[in-house]
Amino acid sequence: YKRQSLERHPWLAEHVVHGAVLVPATVLAELALWAAHKAGCDVVEELTLQTPLVLSRTAEREIRVLVDGKRVVSVHSRGEGETEWTRNAVGVVGRDTPAAHAGEDLAVWPPAGAVSVPFEDEYTRLSALGISHGPLLRGLTEVWRRDDTLFAQVELPALDGADRARFHLHPALLHAALLPIGLGHFVDTSRPEGWLPSRCTGLRLHATRPTALRVRLAPAGDNTLSVTLADPSGAPVGGLTSLTLRPADVEQLTELGFDHQDSLFQVDWVPLPIPSSPATGRSAVLAGPDTSTPPLNQGQAVFANLTELAADGEEIPPLVIARIDPPCTVCCG
Repeated sequence: YKRQSLERHPWLAEHVVHGAVLVPATVLAELALWAAHKAGCDVVEELTLQTPLVLSRTAEREIRVLVDGKRVVSVHSRGEGETEWTRNAVGVVGRDTPAAHAGEDLAVWPPAGAVSVPFEDEYTRLSALGISHGPLLRGLTEVWRRDDTLFAQVELPALDGADRARFHLHPALLHAALLPIGLGHFVDTSRPEGWLPSRCTGLRLHATRPTALRVRLAPAGDNTLSVTLADPSGAPVGGLTSLTLRPADVEQLTELGFDHQDSLFQVDWVPLPIPSSPATGRSAVLAGPDTSTPPLNQGQAVFANLTELAADGEEIPPLVIARIDPPCTVCCG
């Protein structure tokens, strides 16, 4: 069990998708990979993202990661006061094989024949689609293109040192490695809602806690690409056999967004019913020095103050009306 909140991981607040503070898919991938290692495995063979993991700006969310006897891994979450768990991702873990990443070599850098690609406007383009990235998620430093393949260089922005040590591969670094997707021909970038990761296969990690990466993004099918990761010397770090994307579900994210939920609260003035007949029963009026004030109805007595009312000898009535004199001009203005 773990807990996630914007207080524990402030950098998560920098990923806002259509108004919702959405935990990046790379966080769920890291959790699944962490669970795989705990279960004696070293690869997430398949991971499908289901319900988006959205955080409140004020409350924590409890996270549960499970690996069962059939090596099925699942990531669940629930908020404060919730009794049921929401499944955010499910997949299968297993053992890695050398054939899964044979021939992956990024030692020559930048790759021969690759042409530099401007990327600075990509953050602006994504923001216009409703997908915003704060400074701690802007780790992209260089991008190159060769045919349909993209190459990128990313660095982990300055984060709190303790936060870095929590992860085998920091999700902010892997997230930066995926940012160039919109600069390639992997998906239809004209769609107004933008794209988000949906499913991955062959997630593996050979080295732990890198702070910079060389990245290769290559086509691997419809709306799908492969991801190869290496350290700054070109030594393999890991990667994804395939990563499939789908259009962002704006309606679902809007529904899950806590800011939207909070905005549904409003003041509701409920009128009280007025009795059709005058009130009956004994009551009293505290009229101050002017005891000539006439009673409002039968059974109502008039007294100068509470002392006089208490000295009346009768039981204090359930309704006592006090006259409020004009405010004092000295102390009340």
